[in-house]
Amino acid sequence: MLTFDEFQEEVHIWSLQNFGEQPSLNPLLGVIEEIGEYYSSDSLEDKMDSVADAMIYIADFAARRGMSLDLIVKRIGSCGPLSSPHSRDECCIIDIGNLCHSVLKLEQGIRVDENHDEALLVSLARIIDWCRWSGGGGPMGLFMVTVVLPVWDKVKQRDWKANKVSGVVDGRV
Repeated sequence: MLTFDEFQEEVHIWSLQNFGEQPSLNPLLGVIEEIGEYYSSDSLEDKMDSVADAMIYIADFAARRGMSLDLIVKRIGSCGPLSSPHSRDECCIIDIGNLCHSVLKLEQGIRVDENHDEALLVSLARIIDWCRWSGGGGPMGLFMVTVVLPVWDKVKQRDWKANKVSGVVDGRV
């Protein structure tokens, strides 16, 4: 099985080949899009696809920010959950807000007294944990093997430069 950093590297190489250099904001928007898609989906298959796609975008976002996915995943157990009375879904929305806050302030060069790098790590770890729970729970490695990697195997076959409509070339997914 791939390590998280190996998965991140594969995703990043594929993303560079398909989309070139782009701001980390683009994959961040992809994370948010996929979480929204998760909530608007009626089928379990679509929900699992959304969670896996969110993980792919997270890997690219982290790579473009120079962050290690292995390090982020290791933070899952140590950053602790947000305090109640929030549900897991509400915590995900709060963490998305915190993630966007830190990225925005870093991009603007303001609120320099806040530790935005730490906030990014914690928010991403919690969002990855939400993905894991939304993808059926269980150990992180099992989630990657059963939910994320099968979707990644399809996504990485797409060539968005060759086919801007579907990414499908020569009948490959």
